[in-house]
Amino acid sequence: MRRAWFNAPVPSFGPPDARLLIVGLAPGLKGANRTGRPFTGDYAGDLLYDTLKRFGFARGNYEARPDDGLTLIDARITNAVRCVPPENKPTPAEIRTCRPFSKQPSPR
Repeated sequence: MRRAWFNAPVPSFGPPDARLLIVGLAPGLKGANRTGRPFTGDYAGDLLYDTLKRFGFARGNYEARPDDGLTLIDARITNAVRCVPPENKPTPAEIRTCRPFSKQPSPR
């Protein structure tokens, strides 16, 4: 864990009423855990955000940081588990604890 990193539960990104919901397993250790935005700062984000832009679900520039101006259009990204799990494998208890976040929109 590095002090300058986000190192906290990663909030969902995008409007709560979006018609497209993308659910990742958990924040990436050097991506979302570092930046505080799902799929931001790792290779998966490069692919995902480029695809969302190509299909009209995002606009702006993706520069792998949360203040890059990228916005989602009718799409929302969340993780099944909000924090980086040990060995990138969520335990059953973590999944049960985080499940309610998938059932209701998170506060803005």
